[in-house]
Parts: sequence; structure tokens; C-alpha cells
Amino acid sequence: VCTVNDPGPVSPLRLRAASITSGSVALTWRDRSDDETGFELQRRILGRKKWQDVAILDENDTTHTDRGVQAGETYEYRVRARG
Repeated sequence: VCTVNDPGPVSPLRLRAASITSGSVALTWRDRSDDETGFELQRRILGRKKWQDVAILDENDTTHTDRGVQAGETYEYRVRARG
């Protein structure tokens, strides 16, 4: 018997964020996978432990505008490929 573990899609790279207005942030990343079913985008306020879901995006998407931010806060983001 041989079991092969599927490691899932390759993680995206180079997540970048840029403030567009006081209430929105433009996000971009590099899609390195050819088998993802989409992406999960999350954010948290800098220094906090809990991540919040921002969006579930389609496969091959590499941009998103987060319009749920508050002026004066500093956010961290992460994006994961879904398999």
C-alpha cells in the first residue's frame, strides 16, 4: 500500500497592500499555483491575535480591494490558496 499526501496548492507570494482611501486598501499577490480552487484573504489589526475573513476569491485572482477598514488603524493581511 502506498499513500501519497497531497500538499495542496502552492502558497501565493508577495502580498502587498496599499491604502487607496481612508476606508479602503488595495491588495495584490502573485499566484504560484495551477491547482487552487480560490484564495482566502484575511486581516487583523496590528498586534491583535484574531484574524478576520475578508473575502473568498476565485481561482487565479491576484487582486482585491478591502473596503472594510477604518482610518487610523494599521492592518496585517494574509492570503492562502484553497485546494
